Amino acid sequence: MMRRMRRVLFVSVLALAAPAQGANLAEHKTAHFTFRYPAIDAASIAGTAERVEREYERVLRALSVTDMPRVNVTFYTSHAALEAATRHVAGVVPSWTCGLVTAQDQIHCMSPNDPSWGPYERRVGSIAREVRFAVGVVRPFKRSHLCAIVPRPKET
Repeated sequence: MMRRMRRVLFVSVLALAAPAQGANLAEHKTAHFTFRYPAIDAASIAGTAERVEREYERVLRALSVTDMPRVNVTFYTSHAALEAATRHVAGVVPSWTCGLVTAQDQIHCMSPNDPSWGPYERRVGSIAREVRFAVGVVRPFKRSHLCAIVPRPKET
């Protein structure tokens, strides 16, 4: 019993110690999206936002919907921060996960400028896929339909 209590306390301390980058994020708004991003994305956020915004009409047509709520896209610089921000909905997030959707209007992604997750162009394309998934989530969430997971690129 004591061992279990120590383990629960240790896990709780780790959860509290996880990087909370929320206060360190800047914000960029477009017509349909709000991007929350760390400093590493400051120089490219306008281009990233423009590319994702260009997908908006195409996604609506492809999914046969006429509108969607404003989508909040949050970028993270560490997997621990991504997991800490989504743990209440997604539980444990596998280490190879670089993006997930937690609600129709909530997308969480690793920074497209972090080279360990692949080239910038591919990462921005992944964000567009997350947008398509978010728009498609129109029914109440079930655990099995919770998130879209994009595998981390294989090392070459």
